Amino acid sequence: MKSLVRLIAIVLCGLLMTAFAPAHAASFGRTTVGVTASAGLRADFKRGSKFVLTEKAVVTNLCAYLDGKGGGTGSQAVRLALYRDRNGVPAEQVLETDEETQLSGVPNEPARWYCLIASKAPLDAGNYWIMIHTGGDPGIIRYFYDGASNWYGNADTFADGASDAFGTGATGDGTLSLYVQYLTESEAHFAGPTTVGARVSSPMSAQQKRGSSFVLTEEAKLTSLNAYVDGQGGSMGTQPLSIGLYTDVNGEPSALVAWGPVYSGSLRAGRTARWVSSFSIAGNTSLMPGRYWIVLHTGGPAGVLRYYMTGTGNWRGSANAGTEPSPLFGTASPGDGTITANVLYTPANVLHHTFGRTTPDATPSGPLSANYIRGADFFPDHSFTEGWVTALWAYMDGNGGASGSQKVQLALYKNMSFEPQMNLVVHSEEVTIPAGMAPGWVRFAIPHTRIFYDESESFGQFNIMMASGGTQGVARYYLSNDPGGWVGAPHGYSSAGPSHTLYRGYEPYPGAIVLMPGNGTPSLYAEFVNTAETD
Repeated sequence: MKSLVRLIAIVLCGLLMTAFAPAHAASFGRTTVGVTASAGLRADFKRGSKFVLTEKAVVTNLCAYLDGKGGGTGSQAVRLALYRDRNGVPAEQVLETDEETQLSGVPNEPARWYCLIASKAPLDAGNYWIMIHTGGDPGIIRYFYDGASNWYGNADTFADGASDAFGTGATGDGTLSLYVQYLTESEAHFAGPTTVGARVSSPMSAQQKRGSSFVLTEEAKLTSLNAYVDGQGGSMGTQPLSIGLYTDVNGEPSALVAWGPVYSGSLRAGRTARWVSSFSIAGNTSLMPGRYWIVLHTGGPAGVLRYYMTGTGNWRGSANAGTEPSPLFGTASPGDGTITANVLYTPANVLHHTFGRTTPDATPSGPLSANYIRGADFFPDHSFTEGWVTALWAYMDGNGGASGSQKVQLALYKNMSFEPQMNLVVHSEEVTIPAGMAPGWVRFAIPHTRIFYDESESFGQFNIMMASGGTQGVARYYLSNDPGGWVGAPHGYSSAGPSHTLYRGYEPYPGAIVLMPGNGTPSLYAEFVNTAETD
């Protein structure tokens, strides 16, 4: 997963500076190109023009028409920023683009629209200033303008971002070719709070995640993960923040669906409160209706960022080392307040498929032994080539014993082609089966995981396996009476998941987990989304 995220981040950095104006129906600002080119822009300065937004909107990109023919050498950094208008001059910053873009003077960059991704900030109708903020080697970037005097600017050190309050500036000539792309109120579909909570948290600790639940009412394609934060918890530094989305199981956060980092420009100490977004998303962006948890994961140094919240309850937290949210949420501590965070999405037709045995067979197994793993191999439909596994299922009961309970996990393995080796793809969280539980399908939550399938490979492709712990003899699964593809072996049980490698009838080294065949096919299946139908 980490390598996938790094790849996405690299690709995203290449896309932040788009060499064309994307086709989008809604924008405000100036989409025509001015006839006059400016001189090469000085460093550590911002300048822009005022424009009118006539409706409520959600920002997606800020765009400027620029070239690199100002005559300077080297490369010049640029970001775009949006400010509210107060009495005809720019006042409070709404947002700035998170990534710098380098325009080179050698060779000269040609003139074109550069559209930079922005946090998904909601805007009311009104007057706004779009600003070009430059640093780096001076005299390279040029903007284009003409027409009525609609220019305001001032000095502003580039390294620490565009200032929160614009500050005193001066007027100048022309209207710059700048505009904002946005979603209209009817196009912007949110799940989770959009109104900022009145309470603010203490400064957030490092290596910790905390979140609140919300309900998604329709099938959706995830666009961004958003949170309202400030940097008023500390006087210096930048605190890393990522936003994760978890499934819900029985009112608790469970398995990671998707996540992404928030870029550091929005996360510096002293920043005023604002919406920040993660739009470089790793994971499954195709969502079914249901309850989810949106979670803020912070790194160090601690004590820079604060979040906003409202109400009581609906808060869970957990320690989380590393740079990304953990695949399974882990033991959660309760707390108060619904965090102001949400998902932006587009409605989508999300088709969930299955492979495995979806028939709830009538024959129960014997009571499950502790420290054992068993399962069978299954083949996806021939039309499947890649997709996201979203859950594992087993038909089970708790009638193997009169009292107590038993912990069970499911895991998905992929066979190596023409080899007896099976490699772990993903394992579920633990499910506790209580004594006396009636027969029924049990959903095992997993981190949404991408899988690939090549039907030309002749060896069994995927195995769904069930690992059981103590106390033994409570849980039972169900299986057919046919010869089937059952395999199993003794296997020490751990909440951290089963072994990463299993072998079928072959011991490559002493102590390897060797699966031996048996009769029957267990009622186990995987639920997945076909990439071809959603991406």
